[in-house]
Amino acid sequence: MRHSRYCYTECFPHTNNASQHPEYLRQAALEEINNTPIEATLICTDGSKNEIGHTGSGVSVKHGRGEASLKRRNADYCSVFRSEMIAIDTDLDFVLEHQLFGEIWILSDSRSVIQYLVNWRYLSDRRGMDIFNKLRILCNTCVLHLQWIPSHSGESRGGAIGLQPPPPRAKPEILI
Repeated sequence: MRHSRYCYTECFPHTNNASQHPEYLRQAALEEINNTPIEATLICTDGSKNEIGHTGSGVSVKHGRGEASLKRRNADYCSVFRSEMIAIDTDLDFVLEHQLFGEIWILSDSRSVIQYLVNWRYLSDRRGMDIFNKLRILCNTCVLHLQWIPSHSGESRGGAIGLQPPPPRAKPEILI
């Protein structure tokens, strides 16, 4: 049975992180998160960079009653775009490894990464192709949603979306 992949890059077409009131962005993100089915696997990704060039990728995974937090330190001066791509790649590896099939929602605060993946015919790097191949595998066994949400503005079921994913509750932290 073949399932579909849904990519939403314009769920908030009128939203601009720089010009919108933070409370509005927070509310918009919360509405999107709260509209995900409770039985779905919810994944929040984040790539970040600090003022001295250290970068990292974080993933928060909620599946049923279990949660996991994955964190990875990336090469210094890696772009935030690349860090977000690494976070998405990491969460897809986690989903495949733990066979979290069914409905999967991947929420990212990087509109440009979601748009890049939507335009898969033009992927030009190995990481992008790896992600696309994993998405293709998952689409054969589950319904997959790639969703942009306003950055660092909301809370997921059990934790804040921000520079660090929320600490896990039911499962120990998994470091990659």
